[in-house]
Amino acid sequence: RNFFQAFPRFGVILRGASMSLSPLLTLCVALWMPPVRVGRPSPLAIEEDALRAAAAPLSKYNGSTDLDAPRLPRGWHVNRAETVIGHGRPAYERAANALQRLELLEHTWLTARCVCATDRELLAVCSRQWGCVWLTNTNLVLRRECGARRSSVSWGTTRRHVLAGEETVCVTHDASTEGVRFT
Repeated sequence: RNFFQAFPRFGVILRGASMSLSPLLTLCVALWMPPVRVGRPSPLAIEEDALRAAAAPLSKYNGSTDLDAPRLPRGWHVNRAETVIGHGRPAYERAANALQRLELLEHTWLTARCVCATDRELLAVCSRQWGCVWLTNTNLVLRRECGARRSSVSWGTTRRHVLAGEETVCVTHDASTEGVRFT
């Protein structure tokens, strides 16, 4: 069920029909409120949420061309982490296929769906926040790469997301060490 169906009074407050929130705060919450549901949403519900946000432009951020710390806006950070997840060609192929299917975003508390809109590919990420409350944030898939030694997916947040930024996840196969790295 939709959050506002489950808690209609809260929905009325957020829509400004009650003065329990200031008009400015009500407006801010309404502008940034992602789709909220009680209970894990169905894949169809997640896709519908993504399509409703399909026309949203990317968030205002510098993107992957400006990852150097001196050029980042104040308060922005780049998080980088990598680990060896296996060795050999079969391990790389399994990891690359799983990455392209976005299996890394499938957990008991997190799920994601790629949705094709008219001229763009969207990534709707739905996460459990407070026990049974789930939020859906829509992203725009920026790049996909799937090669013999490198597989990656990059997405940027849209203005229908509570955060602003870009994320790239990557699997590489080092020919010299046979190591498979997840970054």
